[in-house]
Amino acid sequence: MLNKVILRVEYKVVIMADIKRGSLVRANREKLENSLEAKASDQRFPPYIFDTKGEVVDMKGDYAFIKFGQVPTPNVWLRVDQLEVVGTAAPSEA
Repeated sequence: MLNKVILRVEYKVVIMADIKRGSLVRANREKLENSLEAKASDQRFPPYIFDTKGEVVDMKGDYAFIKFGQVPTPNVWLRVDQLEVVGTAAPSEA
């Protein structure tokens, strides 16, 4: 039992290391629809969180604040383990 817990913690660390500010992500439909958050609220998620790239603009603990810029939509907090990395945002011009 102890070995399983250690492996799970190591896996979570790897996922969190891949997602950081500026990462381009999209929601993983299977993980989000089966989550505790989905069961506690409206399960009709907008398709753009699965189909378009969103940029991670902030991180707090296990959550990332995602901005979907393709269409005018509200920003959303999602758990890091519910996201897939699809690229890195281009550096902004100062």
